[in-house]
Amino acid sequence: MEQGMSVLHRGLVLLAMGMMAALLVGCGSNKLGKMEWVQTRTDTPRVGVVYAIRGWSGVFSAGIDNIAKGAREKGVTAHIYMPEQHLELCETIVNKYKNDRNHEPIVLVGHSRGVDASIYIARELKKIGVKVALIAAIDSVDETIVPSNVEICHNYWIHGYFPGTNLLRGIALEKEKGSTGRLYNYYVPKDAPDLIGPLTNHVDLDDQPKLQARIVEHILEVCVERSKWRPRTAPAKP
Repeated sequence: MEQGMSVLHRGLVLLAMGMMAALLVGCGSNKLGKMEWVQTRTDTPRVGVVYAIRGWSGVFSAGIDNIAKGAREKGVTAHIYMPEQHLELCETIVNKYKNDRNHEPIVLVGHSRGVDASIYIARELKKIGVKVALIAAIDSVDETIVPSNVEICHNYWIHGYFPGTNLLRGIALEKEKGSTGRLYNYYVPKDAPDLIGPLTNHVDLDDQPKLQARIVEHILEVCVERSKWRPRTAPAKP
């Protein structure tokens, strides 16, 4: 019991510190993304569209904004959406991409509930035979299975401090059975400790500059320079 209370106390302390850090850094813009931003083709130096989705309530995922900004600075089209928009965003993306079989790469980036939303959108795109080039996940909360239409998924996660609950936790992901996509799970404290600070937790994992830079690198790997891209025709809807 005493040990359990110690873990709980530590979790609450880290949560408070993370929230304070987020407030000090700034929460970014909580403006809703526009559905007219959803597009299958772009005219930027690099191909592809990044749909970046914030975490729960959209308040403490300002790092998602920085990732989108970093991608834009490298010539990639990138837009930011709030988590409560995921159903409308999903419907819009599905309707747009089902009519363009030569679309540019789709990239989904999310933190916390934003990861859950990204996987949900990918799952719906699978139903119409559309591939997702990349999911960049930061601390997924509930979704555990990466759909088979996702070609690459990089998942950065850390343990939560409330055992037995989904509160403020990250989890490892698994590939859907039969998937030929590539999944990379990084338990950050062990696999990429240089990307975070000693007190980094679920709330501020997305705020870590080195992790943001790493994710931008992942984006550039699939959103190549326009001169190097060759469209490919997706398979017809099953």
